[in-house]
Amino acid sequence: MYGIPALLGLFAGVAAATRWQVVLMWLNRTDTGTTDPQFHLDVSFYLFDLPFFQAFLGFASAVVLISAIVAIATTYLYGSIRVSGREILVSKAARVQIAVTASLYLVLQALSIWLDQYSTLTTTNDLITGAGYTDTHATIPGRAILAGIAAVVAILFLVTAVIGRWRLPVIGTALLIVTSLLLGSLYPWVVQRFQVDPSAKSLEAEYIQRNIDLTRSAYDLSGVTEVPYNATTTAEPGALRADATTTANIRILDPALVSDAFSQARAVQAVLPVPEEPRRRPVHDRRQVAGHRGLRA
Repeated sequence: MYGIPALLGLFAGVAAATRWQVVLMWLNRTDTGTTDPQFHLDVSFYLFDLPFFQAFLGFASAVVLISAIVAIATTYLYGSIRVSGREILVSKAARVQIAVTASLYLVLQALSIWLDQYSTLTTTNDLITGAGYTDTHATIPGRAILAGIAAVVAILFLVTAVIGRWRLPVIGTALLIVTSLLLGSLYPWVVQRFQVDPSAKSLEAEYIQRNIDLTRSAYDLSGVTEVPYNATTTAEPGALRADATTTANIRILDPALVSDAFSQARAVQAVLPVPEEPRRRPVHDRRQVAGHRGLRA
């Protein structure tokens, strides 16, 4: 009654104490005056609010999940949950407690999945940092749908607490798992593989431009004016014809090959280092000394 809750509370306090910076930044948050082009929210939401809400929901989800596990174990030990052959008998008190706890957990998961939409704007992918075409047209709508399904399943658990039938929430939970696999992984992969990859230049242009604009704004370069420069030259056609032999020997550096060639050269130097000073080696010569052939080193 006292020891286990105190121990769990100690662990929870230590886990929460590590996020003090997130809480402090949220308490002292301020608007930046700049909105994102996707959700039209102030950038401060992604800097202060979103990390705090995600940390809070993660902590609350862990607390509720542990509470559900402990409740199930306690009710089983005290006989409120009994297994009789293929049938599981659950008392009304245990049913209400477990169903309400499960409903609360799914509500927290629905909120967490809903916030995951906004996390796409701070995620770094292969091309840019932020939401691309796949995120905007597949990942974000998919997470919104998953959040709605999780909320519906939470309501089904509340219904079970009243009427005592587990079939509806069990079916809803299975549907939530299958839908999360389809909308969370499979559908974005299909969009990226068969729609974006063949036409990345045209489909990703808008989102690359967003990234460029926001990067310039972050470095206070958005006010830079681009001025076209018309280069002039005094060279005439055929001017290098007389130096054809020399120009033919000019080495052309391919950017795609220079890095590999340089790395290979450095690897050879690492194996066979060149000394800074040449080693001194003995020099032997043969000459006539007092009518005799001798060897001097």
